Amino acid sequence: MAIICFTVIAIIGVIVMIATQAGRNSETRKVSSDNIRSPKTHGKMSRWIPKEVNVKVAGIDIGGMVYVGHRPGTDYRDGEVIYTGLPAAKRARDYAGDKMPYWPRYADLAPEARATYLEWLSTERADPRFSVGYVLLYFYGLERRYFTDNASTEERAQIIAEVRRLLDVYGANGSVNQYLESFLDCAGLPDPNTQVQPVLDLGRLRLPVRVRVSLGRMLAAGMPLTWDWLLSWYICDPDTRLRTAPRRAFEEFKVYFGYLFDQKYPNGYKVRAPKSRLALEYRAASNNFVVNLTEHVRDIPDIRRLKVPLRVAEDLARSATDGLDKYSRFLGRFPERKGSIQAHALLPEPIWSLYPCAEVQQLRAWAEDRVRAGGFVPVVDLIAQIDGQPPDKILKSQLMGAARALAIVGLGMSPDPRFALQKPRLNDPVYLFRLPEDLPPIESPGDAYQLLTLKTSVAAFVAAADGQVDQAEKSLLSAEITQHEGLSEAERIRQQAYLTWLLEVPPRIGMLRSRLRSASEDLIALLSRMAILIAGADGIIAPDEVRVIKRLYGAMGLDPEGVSSDLHALSVSTGPVVVRPADTGPTGYAIPKPPLRKPKGTIVLDPERIKMVKEETARAQAVLTNVFTDEEESTEPDPIVPEHDPNEVLVSLDQQHRAMVMELMTRPIWTESELTELAGQYNLMAFAALEIVNEWAHKHFEEAIIEEDEDFQINGEILKQIRDS
Repeated sequence: MAIICFTVIAIIGVIVMIATQAGRNSETRKVSSDNIRSPKTHGKMSRWIPKEVNVKVAGIDIGGMVYVGHRPGTDYRDGEVIYTGLPAAKRARDYAGDKMPYWPRYADLAPEARATYLEWLSTERADPRFSVGYVLLYFYGLERRYFTDNASTEERAQIIAEVRRLLDVYGANGSVNQYLESFLDCAGLPDPNTQVQPVLDLGRLRLPVRVRVSLGRMLAAGMPLTWDWLLSWYICDPDTRLRTAPRRAFEEFKVYFGYLFDQKYPNGYKVRAPKSRLALEYRAASNNFVVNLTEHVRDIPDIRRLKVPLRVAEDLARSATDGLDKYSRFLGRFPERKGSIQAHALLPEPIWSLYPCAEVQQLRAWAEDRVRAGGFVPVVDLIAQIDGQPPDKILKSQLMGAARALAIVGLGMSPDPRFALQKPRLNDPVYLFRLPEDLPPIESPGDAYQLLTLKTSVAAFVAAADGQVDQAEKSLLSAEITQHEGLSEAERIRQQAYLTWLLEVPPRIGMLRSRLRSASEDLIALLSRMAILIAGADGIIAPDEVRVIKRLYGAMGLDPEGVSSDLHALSVSTGPVVVRPADTGPTGYAIPKPPLRKPKGTIVLDPERIKMVKEETARAQAVLTNVFTDEEESTEPDPIVPEHDPNEVLVSLDQQHRAMVMELMTRPIWTESELTELAGQYNLMAFAALEIVNEWAHKHFEEAIIEEDEDFQINGEILKQIRDS
């Protein structure tokens, strides 16, 4: 009997204890019963706590937008439910998430991890100290509520906003980015009545559902694609890769892509809809459920089977990327100068007007004043106007930037660094001139333009021999440009400007030598005739002109002594001199004027023979198509040269030229005979080697390492950079 009484008392005590604990739990949670549905999930009771409701677990106010239950089951599909009956540590000690399984489930967390998760929920849920595992565990409940529960439209909007907030905070993590982006993509399926914008951002790992749906609907309706939708398709496709330029300057890339698209497809790009249909599903990040979404989008073509539109987009993207390559490289070196006139000038010309630059207007006013004053301006002043400070030396990149900047304001510069045979030195001027508005720019000059550039340079070199260029020589030079066949009008205007500059800054023999040494025999013959014609434009050839022509012959590889015979072949005829016409006339003779005194050695030319040479020169020019020809490669074996080279910057040269540069570095000045002898030691032709070495120097230092005047001077600045490398 006593045993029965004791048992009854014990049972009553347990019942009282359970009731008391239940009351405490009810008081602790402080959950309002308003607007809370309690659906049965996989046979277990759990509740969704709305955003505006707070719940307390283990003494911590954790807010809403979570599932809460009391007793856990054994089914992993309810892992997002926070069970109040499970113990949590008093302090959060697992910020790194070390005590969380790979697929986190609240019921399986260690007490320290539970306490840490509850603490994270009690904050603004944006603390970077906490492991992203807690973020994903929280997200599992959000995706379950959105896709599997009967959530209201308002609540779904709240969930989407919350997921976007989490993505902003934790999206740098790959897993968070992938799962949350996938959710937002499927949760935001395009409504047929809602206008959807193309996705034009980088970093996509897959083609978004809304892009597939929207493009499919366009194709089904027979709508041509606009540039932004084609680009959206292209950059979101997982198999496409953008190069550095579009990633560094994506806004400019989009604009230029759109320009190129509109030029090629002014009425849009029409794509035939495929027969395959779109099938969609959402796979939960928790791996607990799959939702079939096909019924939400109905019958839509599946664009993923189409490849031709992606190839079209790739061609346009490649062209846009190439057009932005220089701009991108500039931003890579000088990111702080974005928006400057230098950066603006590197943009493709068709989009200049879309990126206004205040510095452009300043340059326009300054340059127009110089053009009105005659066009000549010191090159240091021009670069200082564009770069903000005068240069210590003139680099090709600076000249290229100046030419591009002037082109923005409708002006040209001579010498144009893209085509001219020599660049201005530090103390030289450049010539500014107006470009015709209705003529296209020169992108790649043809053989006719290059031939005329060389002819004009040779002629200007000879014309300046006596220290002045008379009107007859100027007229002949100008006529050569006017009558030269195969030029566009834009090329002709630039050649006239180049001539104007050359008459102010005559060519240097070193520049001519590097070009003429590799010229063909036909070209040499043409240029030698041109030299004599320009020297004899006034009917006589002065001794200074003879001296310069001999120097030019040597640069062309001709025998300088042959100048005399070539000139005398054009001199005044030695036939009978007419004293008086054979007709009758008044008797007596008029006293002739005394002849003009000419310097000793002056040669008088026969106008008829000059005319014949002009005609021969014109015929030769008509059949001459190649301006420069490559020299034949030497078949001799390579000499033995040092294998060790301490200067890493030289490694891009082959052993022969590298050894020659190492030797050149030992002296500041070399004569032509010394240079020829040095090159011969390495089985090299002197002037061919000179050109190769200077091209290498331009690539690495933007300057020539060997400058030729009377002798060959070694660029000390480059030597210092090589030694310091």
